[in-house]
Amino acid sequence: MFQTLYSYFWWERLWLPANLTWADLEDRDGRVYAKASDLYITLPLAFLFLVVRHLFET
Repeated sequence: MFQTLYSYFWWERLWLPANLTWADLEDRDGRVYAKASDLYITLPLAFLFLVVRHLFET
């Protein structure tokens, strides 16, 4: 059941235009595409901005 949900969630027709596949979005030939792991830095940065804001407002 988990595999079925996983397959449906990552179904190319659900997320991508008709002429594009997940293989087209892999890094190659000097082109680097964004990855979900790039979002890991957002939480520490948000916390840092909150600290800086707090320092400037007090």
